[in-house]
Amino acid sequence: TNLTAVVANALPPVRLGDAEPESRFDPDGTITLVIDTGKIGGAMAGDLIGGLIARTYPVRQNETLRSDSASDSVTVALTYQLVGNAFCQNPPPPPPPVPDSGRVHGSGFLEALPFDDGDANDTEHVNFTLDARVANGDLTGKLKLHDFEMGIKIDADQITGLAAGGGSCNGVASSIEGGFELTASGTFNGTPGAHFRVCGEDNGNPGKGNTAHGPDRFYLECLSGCNYDTASRTPDDGIDGGNIHLHEPIAPATAASTATGPQVIDLQPALLTDVVAGQPVVLSAVVEAPAGEAVGGLQMTLHHRRADGSTGATTATADALGIAVFVVTALPGQTTYWVEAGELDSNRITLTGGL
Repeated sequence: TNLTAVVANALPPVRLGDAEPESRFDPDGTITLVIDTGKIGGAMAGDLIGGLIARTYPVRQNETLRSDSASDSVTVALTYQLVGNAFCQNPPPPPPPVPDSGRVHGSGFLEALPFDDGDANDTEHVNFTLDARVANGDLTGKLKLHDFEMGIKIDADQITGLAAGGGSCNGVASSIEGGFELTASGTFNGTPGAHFRVCGEDNGNPGKGNTAHGPDRFYLECLSGCNYDTASRTPDDGIDGGNIHLHEPIAPATAASTATGPQVIDLQPALLTDVVAGQPVVLSAVVEAPAGEAVGGLQMTLHHRRADGSTGATTATADALGIAVFVVTALPGQTTYWVEAGELDSNRITLTGGL
């Protein structure tokens, strides 16, 4: 079996040449066809490729049967945007209109499925922080995700869409009252130009759920510029720590919050990983109440757990801005940090202390 590319509808077909060695057939039936950009007019990232069709044909005695009647399957001709040298994808959909108001804020983690990478000290967490709001008729905020074991870091500083729930979120219906959906743009493992979709649900405090309600839900998927989604890494979308809170209703659909007390603890820097053992590291925890106001004077406890199972804790009090600062000494190897205040806890940060 071989892989070739031809110009569609050209008579006779124009051969572009052999596909690159990176082309392959995957066990799941996916065919990846890699073509050097020099063979298609020097296409560059951001270019649009119109009317792209993928078609498979049977082969008889090493002779390809290219008549329409001999076609095994054919895709619909669509317009694709060249994202990089590795793959083409559909351009991201246009963002929805900016709502009149709304803010969704949260941090936490999902327990991940085991990842067999030969590491005896696996840290199977998918950590996230998000803050998307309407301010002066525009969208602002951030989205960060760190899948430690997979080496995935998402850092999106541009919120491009925000909407109430009511649709499907990873195959599960979300409510109009507590659900949300947002889109964002930023970097994927340091490479700019990635676009993401997040959906989920605020089911109450604490975010991991209790006997009165289920857990908050968080799901992320890449729209373009990357290949990742949390569904492939977690057994479900229910968060296992932290909290997601609709500080302001996403007008006109979501309901105003009736919660009281601290709602979200955001531990930063969320994407920090590599540190020098023995050197000081500054971690800051920001706590907010239902309407987004700071919670000054709240005592928070920073916990840590090392790869060998040993633990420790230290406390600090939030200042008038709701910020508690912890200065810790970086420990050798892997150490995971998080903050707790009552039933509320934060996202996790795993640091690797080296020389």
